[in-house]
Amino acid sequence: MPLFFDFLREFSLSDATAQSRRRIRIVFDDTEVEKFGKHMEFIHKLYDHTKERHIMGYDYVLMPAVSGDMAVPLSFVLRLPARHPDHRSKNDIARDEIIRLKKACDRQGCDLGEVEPLHDSAYRVQKVTNGSIPFFLVSCSHIQWR
Repeated sequence: MPLFFDFLREFSLSDATAQSRRRIRIVFDDTEVEKFGKHMEFIHKLYDHTKERHIMGYDYVLMPAVSGDMAVPLSFVLRLPARHPDHRSKNDIARDEIIRLKKACDRQGCDLGEVEPLHDSAYRVQKVTNGSIPFFLVSCSHIQWR
């Protein structure tokens, strides 16, 4: 995460033209990865909408930061099967990772005020919005959600 804090610091010191070219975006997304094997821990049945069929594999929740032509992974979380005792929904994972990022930024003295969140509609649920994104809504109230 140190590189992300460098992004934030550099962004805050740059002029308006540089800021418009290198806007910092945090992307929330999940992805399925098909795997083959007989004895693989945490593998489970998933519906892959791109293949329009069920697969056996892993489901990850990703949170990269993107600025210009640079991408920095902030979080990469394996989503456990529903029957696992530590299972969390992708929205719970997103909320927890956003809270973790906000706390890390507070410790570093960094401001998320100019960070633009991007996600698909699945993450725009009340649990995520009310649970963790108020800092985006307060400090980024001028930004259109996509």
